[in-house]
Amino acid sequence: MLKHANRRALRNQVALISADPLASRTMEPLAERFRQLSIAARQRASVRLYLEPDEGLVPDDARQVLESLSADNQENSPTTIVATRRDIGLDAYDRVVHVENGRIVFDGNKRGWRGMHSNSVTADLPVESKSRGTAGPMKILFAGYAPVHFRCFEPLYRRLRARRDVEVFLSGGLRSGSKIDQDYDAAALYEGFDLPPGIVLPVEAIREMDFDILFSAHTTPILPRSADRRIQIFHGVSFRNKAVRPENMAYDNYFVVGPYMLSRFTDAGLMRQGDPRIAEIGFMKTDALVDGSLNKESIMQSVGFDGSRPIVLYAPTGAKLNSLEIMGEDAIRELLAADKYDLLIKPHDHPKNVDVDWATYLKRYESAHCRIVSPRENVIPVLYIADMLISDASSVANEYTLLDRPILFLDTPDLLRQASTAKHSMLDLDTWGRDGGLIAEKAIDVAALVAESLADPERLSATRRKIANNLFFNQGHATDAAMAWMEQHVLPVAKQTEEQKNVSTLA
Repeated sequence: MLKHANRRALRNQVALISADPLASRTMEPLAERFRQLSIAARQRASVRLYLEPDEGLVPDDARQVLESLSADNQENSPTTIVATRRDIGLDAYDRVVHVENGRIVFDGNKRGWRGMHSNSVTADLPVESKSRGTAGPMKILFAGYAPVHFRCFEPLYRRLRARRDVEVFLSGGLRSGSKIDQDYDAAALYEGFDLPPGIVLPVEAIREMDFDILFSAHTTPILPRSADRRIQIFHGVSFRNKAVRPENMAYDNYFVVGPYMLSRFTDAGLMRQGDPRIAEIGFMKTDALVDGSLNKESIMQSVGFDGSRPIVLYAPTGAKLNSLEIMGEDAIRELLAADKYDLLIKPHDHPKNVDVDWATYLKRYESAHCRIVSPRENVIPVLYIADMLISDASSVANEYTLLDRPILFLDTPDLLRQASTAKHSMLDLDTWGRDGGLIAEKAIDVAALVAESLADPERLSATRRKIANNLFFNQGHATDAAMAWMEQHVLPVAKQTEEQKNVSTLA
C-alpha cells in the first residue's frame, strides 16, 4: 500500500480526464471537451489520461480536440494517453495500442496500425469483439424517459424475456426537474405495462450495477455504472431527422430503421457505408401494422366506434409550435362540424411544451364520434384502424405509409423554420418530406381536404409505397431481424462462455 503522502503525490502527477455528465447536459459536446482540456492543463499533471475525448463528436470536431491534445503534448511535454474506440485523428498519436477482450492485439506506431486497418475509417471495435467475460445469464438493460421509448423496445423485450440465458431489466422514468437536476420516476413510466415484478429498477439502483447490454431509444443514454455494449434502436424517423446528430454517437451499435436513415447518417459524416456499428434492422414497433397480428374489430370496440363512419386519426408531433398549438383545435372543430367521421385524437406522449395538458383539455370534444386516446397508449393499434391520418411533422406519418392510406399534413411553418436553423439541423423536405399526403395551410381547409383524400384513397399511393420502402428495413419482421442479429453477434457469446465454464468445471 502507498503511504498517504505518496498517494497524494501520485494524484498530483496523474490526471484522469473524462466528460462531465452535468456539463454535458448544458453545453455543446465540443465546448464541453475543450472545457475539460482547459481544466487538465491547469492541473499540470505529468501524466494525463483522457477517456474517450472524441465520444459523440462528428469527425471534424473530434480532430479539433485531438489536435489540441497534440499541441499541448508538444508544448508542455506531458505523457498523454487517450482511451478511445475510434481512430479519427490518428496523426496525433505516436503509439497505438489496440485491446480486444482484455488482450493486446496490436502495439506499435500509426503506420503499422494503418497497415493492419487499411480499409478502416472509424475503426470501432468489431461487432463480436465485446465478450462478456463472466458466466451466467446475460444481463440486458433498457432505459428511457417516455412511454414511446419502451414501445419501441417492447417487441424485442418480449422475445428476450423468453430466453433462459438472458435477464432483462428496465429503468429510466418520466422526467421532472431541470436538465441539470433531473429526476426519473420509473414506476410512473412503466405503469400499465404487463411486466413481472422486480424488473423495473430506479435510476439510482442502476448507477451501482453492471450490465452486458444497454438498449436506448433516445439520444443521450441513461447510463448504469457500466455496460459492455450500448445499442441505439431509435424511436422514429421523420423528415426533421432529430436522431441524426453528434450527440447520438455514443453507441456501439445502431439498429438502423431504413435506407433513408442510413443515408442521413452517412451524409452527415457520422457513419460510413459498411460501418461495423450498423445493423439493418428496421422499426420493431411497426411490425404489428403489417404482420397480421392486430384485429380491427376488437380495436374499434375498445375505442367505441362501430365502423359506420370513416375513422380519422389526428396525431401531432410533440415539438414546440406543433399543429395542435397553432391550429389543431380549430381543425378539430371543422371535422366535428362536418359530422361525417369518427375522430380519434392522440396527443404526443412527451411534448416539449407542457403549459397545456392536452389530453385533459381536449376531453371537452369527446362524443359518440370523437375519442381522446391517452398519450401513453400505443399509437400502432389506432393507426391500424384509421382510414386516414392527420399529422404535421411527427414520425407517425412515416409509420402510416406502411398502410398506404391517405395522409393530411397540417402546415407548421414556424416549427419547420425553427428546425431548419437548429444546430446540426438535418431537416429534409426535399427527399420525401410531406410528399405522401396533402397539406392544409389553414384549419378551415381541413374538412374539405379530408373529404377529398377519402374520396380518392389511391391518390399518392405510389409515392407512399416508395416512401415506406425507403424508410423501413424488414417491414413486418424487424423484431425477427433484431433477434437474428442478437443471436449471431451477442447471445452466442454468452452461450460459449457458459460452455467454457462447464468444461473448466469438468476439468
